Amino acid sequence: MSLAAWILAAMRFLAPLRPVSALQPQADALESVIRDEGPIFAGQDGDLRTAATMVAIGYRESTFTLSARGDLDGVSVCTYQIMGGSKSLLADAAACTRAAYALLRASVRACPGKPVSAYAAGRCGTAQGDRISDDRMRLANILMAKVAQ
Repeated sequence: MSLAAWILAAMRFLAPLRPVSALQPQADALESVIRDEGPIFAGQDGDLRTAATMVAIGYRESTFTLSARGDLDGVSVCTYQIMGGSKSLLADAAACTRAAYALLRASVRACPGKPVSAYAAGRCGTAQGDRISDDRMRLANILMAKVAQ
């Protein structure tokens, strides 16, 4: 199975009622950024672990809704809820995904023990960021175990 097909299957596993037409551009964008930038996580399964983590973040942040605006004042935008992101991300799956990918890469480097902590809270070591990181990584592991490759 191609990485793009696995990403779409993982998205459908988590959000079976979301139309494929809404998910496919996001799956394609994620596969593209992983191929262009390389996996964030090391190892033989690094590309799959990277994809699973991004899928987990997209699901928890917006249930894969590209046009999502979050927080009280709508300051977080797109599928991955990029805080302070440009409003143009609300309609551009590729740009939204690339922005999230860069944030996740920085978060993993800064907080290797809680890789999504800085992504979620802006810095390592906060209770909220660590809790969110644990949740996203747990969900990524479930995806890797349950979604056929």
